[in-house]
This record gives sequence, C-alpha cells and structure tokens, in this order.
Amino acid sequence: EGIAMTNPLYKKLSGKQEIRVLTLHPGKASDPIVCHLTSVNLDTALEYDALSYQWTKDNSFINITCGDTSLSVTGNPARELQALRCLASPRAIWADAIWINQNDADEKLKQIPLMRDIYAKARFVLIWLGPSFRGVAAAFKVLPYLAIAGWERHPTGIPDTGKQEDFVARVIKE
Repeated sequence: EGIAMTNPLYKKLSGKQEIRVLTLHPGKASDPIVCHLTSVNLDTALEYDALSYQWTKDNSFINITCGDTSLSVTGNPARELQALRCLASPRAIWADAIWINQNDADEKLKQIPLMRDIYAKARFVLIWLGPSFRGVAAAFKVLPYLAIAGWERHPTGIPDTGKQEDFVARVIKE
C-alpha cells in the first residue's frame, strides 16, 4: 500500500520529533496531483491535517508529482489526495503510508511512537473510508459518539490511562 518509487524521495529525518508533512497543491479533482514533502519538527506551530484511512490491497496506480519526483501511488491514497485537495489553496496533510518511508525499518521504529502526538497536534483528523467502503452507514452512526468520547475523555488536555475501547463502549451505552 502506498508508493512504488523509482527515485529516492525521502531525505533522512534528523530530529527526534521530526516528521514529514505533504503539502498538496490546489486543483480540481480531475487535475494531476502535485505536492511536495517537507520535514518539520512536531514542536513547531505547524498547521496540518492528519489522515487516517483503510489500508487495502490495490493493484491500480496513479502517477503524482511530489517535488521533483514522479511517483506511482496506489489508487486508494491517490483518491484520498484528489478528494482532499482544495481548489484555491494548498493543504498540509500527514498520513503514514506516504510520509513515513515504508522501506526504512529504522525510520518506522522512530516514527510510530510519534503517532499519538502527530494526531493530537493536528488541526483536524480526517478519516478516509474510500469510495466503496461497505460499512460507511454504520461508521457515520458511530462518529457522533466518538466526538463525545474525545471531548469527555480529554477535557483538560491531559490523557488518561484507560482503554479507549472501554471508554467508547461506555459513552455509546449512555
């Protein structure tokens, strides 16, 4: 899932809190996807949206331009980028499949522990279910409860140590 690369795209991340954020250039859904990756420190006042999505087996590829590199990206992430692109302004997005070098085990080991902070510091967390997700109706019924759970669980901004599944189940029952 993600990228089939012919050219190296990923510059080594140097800092402990460093991540890559993709800036998606504006355009219509039918326009070619053009973007660039930027390495940033999580402690900066960067505004970005974090993307969570369903990983699927996908044998279709769409070419995108990322900086000076042409990439073949599997259909699901490419459709996400097409759907999330703004018409008139760039959009900064973080998602694991493209932004973390999936071929670098050392980088993955360093980036995975940062995911909590990556999602917590995002302006928005976006959920992409894809155009053919069969459970979309049930997913949208659960979303209001997840919003309540997030608000009630962290009203002070200090995370607790309870299990998320237990908390969401309790909120849904209530």
